[in-house]
Amino acid sequence: MHEFEVVLIDDSKSMLMLEKVYLKDMADEVHTFLNPLDGIEFIKNRSVDLVVVDYMMPEMDGLDVVKNIHEIDDDIKIIMVTSVDDNELKLKALENGAIDFLSKPLSEAEFKTRVRNIKKIIVQQKFLKNKTLLLKHEIDKHLKEITLREEEALSALANVSEYRDEGTFLHVVRVAKVSKILAKYYGLSEEEQEIVFKASPLHDIGKIAIRDNILLKNGKLTDEEFEEMKKHTIYGYDILRNSVSRFLKAGAVIALSHHERWDGKGYPYGYKGKDIHIFSRIVSIVDVFDALCSDRPYKKAWKFEDALQLIKDSSEKNFDPELVEIFTSISDEIFDFYRRVGKASKDELAKIEFRC
Repeated sequence: MHEFEVVLIDDSKSMLMLEKVYLKDMADEVHTFLNPLDGIEFIKNRSVDLVVVDYMMPEMDGLDVVKNIHEIDDDIKIIMVTSVDDNELKLKALENGAIDFLSKPLSEAEFKTRVRNIKKIIVQQKFLKNKTLLLKHEIDKHLKEITLREEEALSALANVSEYRDEGTFLHVVRVAKVSKILAKYYGLSEEEQEIVFKASPLHDIGKIAIRDNILLKNGKLTDEEFEEMKKHTIYGYDILRNSVSRFLKAGAVIALSHHERWDGKGYPYGYKGKDIHIFSRIVSIVDVFDALCSDRPYKKAWKFEDALQLIKDSSEKNFDPELVEIFTSISDEIFDFYRRVGKASKDELAKIEFRC
């Protein structure tokens, strides 16, 4: 598999030769086509990363080429080369799928810089895609091996993040137990309560795709680092979404939207109110409460009462007001559960239940 494969389409042999020379040290494979139809046919049967296409060609102009390539694979990056200084043309090219423009006569420095920047993006995307595919492969492998023991598979998945973030196992078990009791008081069926209980530990599974220097940073994240951290919701969804298991499907939904907010100011998609799945609305409250009440490298655990007050203050902003009211009404039982949990081991914690 080539890291960076490029197709050049231009009716000028000299231009193709020039662009190919410029790409000598950047591309693993460069394919040149004088006829745009030949280039399009090649792209149909080949994994291509970047296409550089001329606008003015006799048989088919660059706009049509861009449109055809975009219909084949909208992940292919396309640069249009043109001597026409026309903003309307550029807008149409963008609409059809181009991502950049270069003007003739070509500047070697500009050409190389633009391609180099696009290559960086493509290589990073491939790395993340391959990483996600590897994770999916491993998950599918485990599921096939233990299809008759689904609870063991769920437990194994929930444990994955423990190896990246110390204390995560205890966090996910507490979140699962408190989420189930909140689901019960909200009025969900016993089946739905069980789904919440078994799926909620997967809410942060996407963090296994986050780089260590961000995930394990002992201090406040920069804006750029936080934007990367937010992607764990999408990574988690991608890892779980294609499963046939109802628990993993629910886990995918929770992973994707447990950081959405009631007021629509959450991430990754800004869902609002009851557009956010009830499972995610439940887990979001419990996840925040447990995080506040737990020691972290960057903070000490809050008092239960202080954490509860933040949850109440965040009603109608971060959290579903109905769920906040229920959470508050059973807070004594929740506090009692946390006191009994204390410094319990993994095995001991798994056996501790609510008294209600």
